[in-house]
Amino acid sequence: MITELFIPKTSEEMKKVEDLLLKHSGTQVRDIWRLGLLLGCRINELLQIKFSDLNGEELHIQFSKKRFNSISNISITPTAKKIILNIKMQYPQDDFVFQSRNSRNIKNREPKPISRQAVYEAFKKVGDDLSVKFTPHSMRHAAAWQLFSNFNSSSDIPTFVGSSKFATEALTSHYINSKNK
Repeated sequence: MITELFIPKTSEEMKKVEDLLLKHSGTQVRDIWRLGLLLGCRINELLQIKFSDLNGEELHIQFSKKRFNSISNISITPTAKKIILNIKMQYPQDDFVFQSRNSRNIKNREPKPISRQAVYEAFKKVGDDLSVKFTPHSMRHAAAWQLFSNFNSSSDIPTFVGSSKFATEALTSHYINSKNK
């Protein structure tokens, strides 16, 4: 049984994942992967993004957490903005960037994003194809990995991943150890 999480590190690995997600689940999950790499959001945060959250070059996203609401302002790249605007052009009636359109009685229901379970299942299929453990959390690690690789510094990672100093140190240590192999 495979227990170590697969983190795509090279552009070839990332492209392979993108192609497999497109093959198994279509453009919506492929775009979740692409946007997730660019924004570094947790899957729950990514699925809650609405088109109304986009304001110029920033996303203003209100995340509901168990004890409190928090608002994150995320600067987005032109590539991320283009992905969001392309989805909006295809589905102008949608509220959510990754809105569910496949459930029955959709016309009689409040709009919702696609489910985490659907995303996990799509990522699992890719993992099965590659014979690795692959989850949406792999996407977040890959995004942080890209950031670290491009800047060769861990100073921006805590802000990018919204995580603790320990998590940043663990990721940095993992990155350095893997480069030394």
